[in-house]
Amino acid sequence: MNALLSSLTLAALSAPSPAAPVGTTWTLQSVQLPGRAPITPGPALARPTLRLDASGGALKVSGSTGCSPLTGTGTLNGQALLLRGLSGGSSMNCPDAALSLREDYLGLLARTTRFEQKGNTLTLVAGAGRLTFTAGGAVNTPSSGNPAQPASLDGTYVASGLKLGSRALPLRGVLSVTVKGPALSLGGVVGCNSLRAPGTRLPGGEFQFMGVAGTRLLCPAPRPRPSRP
Repeated sequence: MNALLSSLTLAALSAPSPAAPVGTTWTLQSVQLPGRAPITPGPALARPTLRLDASGGALKVSGSTGCSPLTGTGTLNGQALLLRGLSGGSSMNCPDAALSLREDYLGLLARTTRFEQKGNTLTLVAGAGRLTFTAGGAVNTPSSGNPAQPASLDGTYVASGLKLGSRALPLRGVLSVTVKGPALSLGGVVGCNSLRAPGTRLPGGEFQFMGVAGTRLLCPAPRPRPSRP
């Protein structure tokens, strides 16, 4: 019995095979809870993401719940996949509409026992539950260190305009952006009103903000600048 347990333990900690879904950012397409039909997140919600990277004989888990960073570890052996120590960070910046998706996503990830991969589609099986993803494109890790992070976006910006469809509207404000992995936050003052919003980085490199909140004061019209003689 002890010999068998040792064999099973060594197999579970062996390095993932090249065919495993590692090194790719996967974007969630549908959630299927036990006994229910699959649900596709609405267009107003940022899609959660999942990334598995080989780290020695184990896996490093990263990504996003859609409104907060995702971290954890895992083990992979053939089609068997176990994810452990998962953390979705703080839900403080998550809009109400995203909380249910975040909870279901983390719950099914923690109960995952195996995966199925067909082309660009990845399915995680958690008992009678399913999480289905599509590949968001492989991310190459520079040989000199960690993948590049959008830290250069951190800072304070002067907002000079707003575009709504084909309409360009004048705008004046000061905005600050803070980036932490796939998550970011926006805050600042536009006119005489303050605003704040959480956001997330999409697989294509774009940023999506959710639940923008702020004051709605009636700002006085800007005074014209005196002309110089």
